[in-house]
Amino acid sequence: MPSSRTQNTPKNLLGSDPLYASVVDIFALVEEAEENAPKRRRSPAPDELAADCILHFFAYLAASDEYIAGKEVRAINDCLGTVLFKDEIQRMIRDENIYTITFEQMRPEVLDFFETVDQKLAKKGTLIGPTYSRRFIDLLEKAGYLFIKIDGSMNEDEERDLKTIIASYRDMVEKIEKGLVKDKE
Repeated sequence: MPSSRTQNTPKNLLGSDPLYASVVDIFALVEEAEENAPKRRRSPAPDELAADCILHFFAYLAASDEYIAGKEVRAINDCLGTVLFKDEIQRMIRDENIYTITFEQMRPEVLDFFETVDQKLAKKGTLIGPTYSRRFIDLLEKAGYLFIKIDGSMNEDEERDLKTIIASYRDMVEKIEKGLVKDKE
């Protein structure tokens, strides 16, 4: 469920920061996918689903080294336009079981949206190149690497956890892509 703590569009307080730019790329992908999505009202909106996914993803990565740095909190707030404090992020991680194997294997709700768009395009025969689902995970991975370096270093635990969760998401995308029905024959 999307967090009421997130806004629809990120606000940049970091200037030309690469992490912020990577998050903007994710929201641009969501906007592009919405143009190709089946026409119906979605609740929650896809950009809210993406913001929620990014928030939880960054919280998961922040927990990797067992210390949530002030720079990580600022990056989350700056990239997502939120106003969260370190203790709120720690409580969210604990209460929502974010730093767990179960979380690593949980399919983000935003992937349901991307799957719907990918399925529509595949049925029409207009799916060209990587699926929206795959592009989303690629962008999320890029943002993840930038996020874990935000405090000036990247340790083995952070990199391992990033690789673990991205591998899990890629498995989900492979299942989505195998299930796509191409062209009505």
